[in-house]
Amino acid sequence: MSETTTPITAVTSSLEDRLWSPQTIVGMFAMAIVAGTIAAIFLVGDKPTIAQTVGGVMTMGGTVIGFYFGSSRGSQAKDAVIAASPSQTRQT
Repeated sequence: MSETTTPITAVTSSLEDRLWSPQTIVGMFAMAIVAGTIAAIFLVGDKPTIAQTVGGVMTMGGTVIGFYFGSSRGSQAKDAVIAASPSQTRQT
């Protein structure tokens, strides 16, 4: 039996391409800014400011999760599942 294998270097290269894409770099930079802002508010802010910040962070997290599940990536996964399932027709 002959099996085809993917060289480790090809897998590593592909992983590096995804890790260092412009979207990943911008996302990491934005997360660092948000984390720094939250840390500064917790160190300097008063109780109402901290409570408002926690509420804002929770809202942002919900928005990100909603975007991820509602994005085209989720749609592509749904399309792949539908394409893989046997077609069902109903006769009346």
